[in-house]
Amino acid sequence: MNMPNKEILAETNTQVHSLTPGEKLIAANCQRRPVLDAVLHRNGEKTLEQYAAVMKINEAEPIEDRSDLVIAVRNQVTQRLGAEMGEKVGNALIESTDILTGNHTAPELAAITLHGDIVYALSKNPESIAPIFTFSIIPLNNLVYARGLSPAHKMNDDGKQKTIKASYFPVNMSETLVYAAPAVTKIQIENAIFQVQELELSRVLSGNEAQTMRSILEEDFLNESVLRQPDYSSQLSVVNHKIWNRLFTEEARRQLPDVAFLEIESIVGELLQKDLRKKDSLMYTIFFNPHVRNGVMERLDKQYSCWNRSALHALTDPTIVGNDRRKIMSGAGTEFFWGIDKKGRRIPLHLAEYHGDSGSLIGLDDSGAIFSLPFTSESLLHALEIKKIVPSLFTSFVPISFARGFKAEGGFMQTDYLTVIKQGLTDVLYQNGYEEWSRKIQTVSTENYITGMTVAVVHYQDGTMQPAGAIEIIGNGGLTTEDLEKVRHMTVKETNMLAQPDIYNTIYHPDERDRDLSAITATDIAKELGEKIIQIKI
Repeated sequence: MNMPNKEILAETNTQVHSLTPGEKLIAANCQRRPVLDAVLHRNGEKTLEQYAAVMKINEAEPIEDRSDLVIAVRNQVTQRLGAEMGEKVGNALIESTDILTGNHTAPELAAITLHGDIVYALSKNPESIAPIFTFSIIPLNNLVYARGLSPAHKMNDDGKQKTIKASYFPVNMSETLVYAAPAVTKIQIENAIFQVQELELSRVLSGNEAQTMRSILEEDFLNESVLRQPDYSSQLSVVNHKIWNRLFTEEARRQLPDVAFLEIESIVGELLQKDLRKKDSLMYTIFFNPHVRNGVMERLDKQYSCWNRSALHALTDPTIVGNDRRKIMSGAGTEFFWGIDKKGRRIPLHLAEYHGDSGSLIGLDDSGAIFSLPFTSESLLHALEIKKIVPSLFTSFVPISFARGFKAEGGFMQTDYLTVIKQGLTDVLYQNGYEEWSRKIQTVSTENYITGMTVAVVHYQDGTMQPAGAIEIIGNGGLTTEDLEKVRHMTVKETNMLAQPDIYNTIYHPDERDRDLSAITATDIAKELGEKIIQIKI
């Protein structure tokens, strides 16, 4: 059982007093996240250049043919970025089987994922391409703010820090999934440009921030190659490719590969078109072998990123509404797929009344309407085609990582839940006579930490500092070759320092937090790192 934070500090009082603020947070966070502790213990003192070599190592033995993923990725990139890019990313996946999977589908501006992109790209051949898989199963009003553009700094509103936003999608679409969002229109983008101008006039945005945001909206979003895309996710693949090229000086850009931002759910949908038609595939076995399915559902019940069966059953009760329903939903997850309602919102689904070959995914949407879908391969594949359902995290990672052995690089929470899923699958498969599959899944590396690293901070005139996003980096002229050289020589531990305050507040409940640790800010840690990290002054 995890000890309360205060007891941890009391027990190691002498040692803690010798630590810097950032190290104190790492010590506390590693107590609660043993996988993070193991990763930092093994790699903390490695430079990012050395860590890049570790990232490339993949000893996984695939169960299914890896070329299935190569083809699916090539198809999506060709549709969104052209045949040349499609061929290039396909070749990159053949050459290297580690992929970045820690991002949400949004304008790639937020420091939390942007810096991971840079670190990941540094591990690749500059002549190649870095595939970045993004999750669209998020609402437009998500933390990374997919509903529009947002700079790194916050606005002070009656003593509270408030996110600054220039939105092109209306507020009534806040809960619409990126996966289900229509293409943003020229009129909507022009409205966001007007909002930027208003924010500059009211001095909420600096002139530099406003100019950078206008430039992204006018030159990237209003580009014909973006406007002609069929949906918002496709538009973001094109926009984020353009933003990537803005992040560096011309000379620095030549030291880095190209990037392709890929929607993981659509790619998984294409893989499932193959796997659910093969009765000897891993996914078909998990879904339709009752012993394996029941074993997996029981073993991963109440595990983060999977499902809480009792909560999902409760959510099928139409009398549970309002705050009671929202409270249950917050920890319910979903069983294998999310449903999508008429407004493009997620519906948690429960696999009910399963007997032999019968059974249905059922749920209630926020309006109280019943969702029901027969749990058969034909029904699932049709629902995927018409976007009635979308793969869950479990159903996204199993075909890519555990069936085809691609090494998924992500954030600290991903390292935890993929490790739990891996162990659950290996045990259940072994118990049901699939010893060879169990052995192969055991070879898949899941403790691959990259998203959340920080390589640059923005230094404001009031002395405060925080991780720099794309708006700040682009507004400062982009990262230089000297900056990239500094990044290569930062250690894994140093790049993880600035994420620790957010990690601490994520994994410790308010009543568990130590007052002194809660008071440590990004500014404190940035000062601690000093010249070891890139500093952008505004």
